[in-house]
Amino acid sequence: MQRYVTLAEGNKHNRRSVADAIELLTAHADFRANNLATIRTLQLPVPARKPLFQLCVVFEDLSINVTSLVWLPTSSRFKAQRRDQRRTDKFATADLNGATVDFAGNVSLSTGVQLRAVEVIPATLPYELSDLEWRILDCTIKYMKIEDVVVRTFGEELDLDVQATLPVIRGIDFQRLKGFEVPPLKVLQHFIIENVRDLEGVSLEKISSTLSKCGMRPVVRRRPPRSMAG
Repeated sequence: MQRYVTLAEGNKHNRRSVADAIELLTAHADFRANNLATIRTLQLPVPARKPLFQLCVVFEDLSINVTSLVWLPTSSRFKAQRRDQRRTDKFATADLNGATVDFAGNVSLSTGVQLRAVEVIPATLPYELSDLEWRILDCTIKYMKIEDVVVRTFGEELDLDVQATLPVIRGIDFQRLKGFEVPPLKVLQHFIIENVRDLEGVSLEKISSTLSKCGMRPVVRRRPPRSMAG
């Protein structure tokens, strides 16, 4: 039976590069010059303008049935150098999914692109929803009856044995909120007032701004008032 071991989980925010992960695998998982590790990315179901990914370097040692996991900070982009260039470029973190890493930290993307000096650019949430905004969103999802579509378990696309190594995080996947036809704001306002006692005073403007923040409505930018001629 395969056993999964997470290395130095508490220090992941101090790591930046794939080379840092390889150093840990070398020290604690018997990773050697003839071995390859694999990079896996998991998209976080959080309200971010750019998709955020948790990145993990995975080394499966078949000789002892142990898979070692090294996590790097959450990011949407990373920087690296192409194998034949010295210039550093930026790439989307999602591009790393399925890439292989050798003992020297060289990365081969699934597209065949060869990279070195791969370093993630840590990301933070550009905003967080307030308690009121969460409740408005929850009511909207219930009214639209889309819970089964937009609520998911973190890592659900992975094999069951890999899922067993992850914390159980279930929540709204904000990428899945996009593309739905949202009911008229007055309809939602009436539903919220009818179903949530202490939200009787919720305004159409607040509902609109919340849904825009979550990617369900286009952002409406107000025009500045025209100046009056003297």
